[in-house]
Amino acid sequence: MANFVAGAYSIEFDGTLLGFTEVGFEMVIRPAFNVVRADATGRTPIDGIATGIEDMIVRAELIEWSSGLMQKFAPYINASPLGSVIVAGQLMSTLAKTLILTPVTGNAVDKGMKWTFPHAYPLEPLRTIFSAQRLRTSTVGFYIFGGLPTNYKVPMFTAA
Repeated sequence: MANFVAGAYSIEFDGTLLGFTEVGFEMVIRPAFNVVRADATGRTPIDGIATGIEDMIVRAELIEWSSGLMQKFAPYINASPLGSVIVAGQLMSTLAKTLILTPVTGNAVDKGMKWTFPHAYPLEPLRTIFSAQRLRTSTVGFYIFGGLPTNYKVPMFTAA
């Protein structure tokens, strides 16, 4: 992450511009491992065996978001019949779409990089703040899934 530069980014999901960040975005990557325990009672952790990534989440606060935000984050609002939700039992890989974060101002454009997450899905409830004191904002989050394994590696994202 040496090339991550804070600044404004545009956020595009499934080909639709959702909006712009004012100060960048947050990426949380939590590794997973099984603890190896050994002592007289078998409870003292002495090592761990890597098992991959527990989860990866990208979050951002959008300012002056686009109308596409509601279509992508809450498609059931405009679904027919009204009140429809995602059919239970679907694999998330069939619903995941590409998330692209592109730097748009200052050092982020000159020194930053475009982040592409090929398998992302809206994670959190859509939370919007309407305020007379600042632009309308909305907090968004995405759960990032790995793609198909290639040479024993799972491609979670690219940054170039």
